[in-house]
Amino acid sequence: MPAGDTEVPNEEVPVNLALNAKVKSSSENAGEPAIKAVDGKIENNSKWCTTTDMYGGWLEVDLGSEKTIQRWRTMHGEAAGEDKETNTKAFRLQVLRNGQFVDVDVVKDNEEGIVDRNLTEPVTGQVFRLYIDDPGPSPWKAIRI
Repeated sequence: MPAGDTEVPNEEVPVNLALNAKVKSSSENAGEPAIKAVDGKIENNSKWCTTTDMYGGWLEVDLGSEKTIQRWRTMHGEAAGEDKETNTKAFRLQVLRNGQFVDVDVVKDNEEGIVDRNLTEPVTGQVFRLYIDDPGPSPWKAIRI
């Protein structure tokens, strides 16, 4: 390359494979149903929120066909302007394999409003699940994703 030339790296814009995907959840409240977790928005209270005192809840996302992922991202209460105490403390990404959910990645002791993770190895699946082990210290003990 001659001096003075610039090489621009090929940077791909990440694609939200879960955007408007089919979802199921362990629980939801009427004003904040599970579908809001995958609507691509955080403003105007657009989030999935479970009923209070909910430990061990989950959000299942069906991508419609098999997809390979190596990065996943979750946005918690603080990302939408809520108190830091509304951030999910412990959770895991799982993939459905032969009728059973298998852990892909586990997050413990989280305090961040946005969690953006790269997997060690790519994972292929159609149905993924966000399993919440600890919703965090919020006064409602509710999951807020």
